Amino acid sequence: MKNKKLGKLYKDGETIIKQGTPGNCLYVIQGGRAEVIYETTKGEVKIAELKESDFFGEMGLFQQDVRSCTVRAVGETNILTVDKKSLL
Repeated sequence: MKNKKLGKLYKDGETIIKQGTPGNCLYVIQGGRAEVIYETTKGEVKIAELKESDFFGEMGLFQQDVRSCTVRAVGETNILTVDKKSLL
C-alpha cells in the first residue's frame, strides 16, 4: 500500500467480518481485494471477489441481523469502516 489511508490494514487471509456475527457498519475497500465466502457444513463456497472502491456489510447499518457471509483479505487490503452514526 503506497498511500496512507484512514482505514485498517488487513493481512492476506485475515478475516474482516465473520459469518454469523452481529453487524452494525459497512466496509469500503480503499486498496487491495477481499473474497466473500459462504460457510457451510461441507466447507466454504467463494461467492465473490471485491476490489478497491467496492463496499460490503451495508445491511448492518439498517437491520439488526447477523452477517450472512465471511469476508477475508486477499493480499494486503485496506478497509474503511463506516458506522450508522458517522453515515448520518
